[in-house]
Amino acid sequence: MSSPVPVIALIGLKGAGKTSLLQRLAHLDTPERYQTTMEPAEAAGTLPDGQGIVWIDTPALSSLFSSFENEKTTRNLLLSGRPDRILFVAQVHGLHRALALFNQLTLLEKPVVVALTGLEHEADSPLDEAAMARELGCPVICLGSEPAADEARLLEALAGPPVTPPFLLRVPRLAHLRQTVPGLDPLSDARLLLSCLPDAPLAGLAPAEARAVQEAARDLARHNPFLRNDLYLTDLTFQLAARQLAGQRRPLPAGRRPGWGERFGLLAQRPITGLPVVLGLLALMYVFVGLFGAQILVEWMDRWVFAPVLEPFFLWFTRLFPSQFVQRAVLDPDFGLVPTGLFLVLGIVFPVLLTYYLFIGFLESAGYFPRLSVLLDRAMRPMGLNGRGVMPLIMGLSCVTMAIMTTRMLESRKEKIIASFLLVLGMPCAPLLSTMFIILGQLPFAATLLLFGILLSQIFVGGWLANKLVSGQQSELIMEIPPITLPDPRWVLRSAWVRTWLFMKEAIPFFLAASFLLFLLNEAGAVTWLGNASAPLVENFWGLPTESVQVFIKTMIRRENGVAELAHLKDGFTGNQMLITLLIMTFLMPCVNATFMLFKERGARVALVIIGTVLVYTTLVGGAVNFGLRLLGVQW
Repeated sequence: MSSPVPVIALIGLKGAGKTSLLQRLAHLDTPERYQTTMEPAEAAGTLPDGQGIVWIDTPALSSLFSSFENEKTTRNLLLSGRPDRILFVAQVHGLHRALALFNQLTLLEKPVVVALTGLEHEADSPLDEAAMARELGCPVICLGSEPAADEARLLEALAGPPVTPPFLLRVPRLAHLRQTVPGLDPLSDARLLLSCLPDAPLAGLAPAEARAVQEAARDLARHNPFLRNDLYLTDLTFQLAARQLAGQRRPLPAGRRPGWGERFGLLAQRPITGLPVVLGLLALMYVFVGLFGAQILVEWMDRWVFAPVLEPFFLWFTRLFPSQFVQRAVLDPDFGLVPTGLFLVLGIVFPVLLTYYLFIGFLESAGYFPRLSVLLDRAMRPMGLNGRGVMPLIMGLSCVTMAIMTTRMLESRKEKIIASFLLVLGMPCAPLLSTMFIILGQLPFAATLLLFGILLSQIFVGGWLANKLVSGQQSELIMEIPPITLPDPRWVLRSAWVRTWLFMKEAIPFFLAASFLLFLLNEAGAVTWLGNASAPLVENFWGLPTESVQVFIKTMIRRENGVAELAHLKDGFTGNQMLITLLIMTFLMPCVNATFMLFKERGARVALVIIGTVLVYTTLVGGAVNFGLRLLGVQW
């Protein structure tokens, strides 16, 4: 039953640009709500006639028949009967695949409007809009070099009378089976084929009608068993898409050569040229984040913001409170709220995290990461993953909590467990990774190579062992490859700022709470007691000073909180001790949020096994590095 306010669902392949289109159509002020690809997100809007509507931005959909969990979310939404219309967003590059998905959507028998993106340079991808609208049987709007006018036409099409595209898929023998199988006549071809699939969706049907549809579908499938195979129907939709596309493109200019984006995209996918691209990007990240963000920006903020402005202000502010306890809680150099809480997160984490999100946002919006999945697919196979498993690991370099949630995109239970294990085992999140650069920048480059060599090698070794021990199937790599494009710098800047701002809003209370907790523990003498109790492990086996205990306590609250504490205490550590501490902090324990997400996604038994395994590994690897450096006589 339709809602009184029309509901429009945005559907599209990954990289089609539907979320950025929604931000413009709905005039959203909070784009961060629509950056996740795991769950539908809603926004209110109006059509040109003033009628209110509800937009639903859905997870990217590669196939209506997909078994991936996040795509099932989109399919279930479409089959729930809630969306009144579908705005199908397709990119002109890879239009064949988009049209195949469009033909699958016609099974739903819902009104559709098609928006074609990626036409900023129309000469590169000429299309006949009117001919395509006639071919598909629904409005088609090309979003080209005049976005404002084109988006106005798109809104007018959505405000106009609903147009349901015809179901054009022709299934062999279906007409003959209609004559021989009783009970099929009242049902449309689209409903019949949709009902033949495993776990047939029957939402919106009365119980008696649902039973009739199921019985008719079983009879039909007995006569044509291929109809129960989603790959069979997928192949038919691709064949139809090829015929639809054949007459729509006007001839390209003679002798046109592939653009720079196409050439770079091919180079990034091939092993011989793709690996140097990866190494080059890592070097650029080290320069931009490690040198510019972690050194230049940090020093600039300390010189121009903290020393002349914030430090005098808080000294004046605390004098307003006569209580010595309050003054110590605020300004204690080792455990105070301001020096070890506020100043660390603003002076160290903020500038480094902002540069990291700028760099990652540029690569993400340029379309590079899917090519990295293709490049590393063969290398991921011994670890029990395919190239798609690279994406959660990359997300882990941003936020382990979100990365554990994105393991839903992996198809099998085995792949989800292995990816979650690797994320917890030693994937440094963005604040931890970026703050590492500050500490490593003060050590010889060999320390950086050793640290990241251990992190990288354990991913492969841990994945290989997990692949041997975890039972289950490994899926094949099937994913959409968007074109390489130059990102919109305004979007990259805004996205990086929004992500950093959201993190700061969440992290500052954790930093302050952790600092105050440590202050209370120190006042009660508990920090000294914990240091003495853990001395056999921390001092003798790991070779670390007693102060590292408070670093580890903060790490268990928030990883970046612990590494910021280490940056605060670094003068009391040798180079070897800082390196070992960084390794242990990376392995020790996921932060509180990531731990909760691990239990939610994998269940208590699997989560406890993962955390227990990682804790034992942490203990052993800390001691191994300590004694190994001593044996080799290395002193940094």
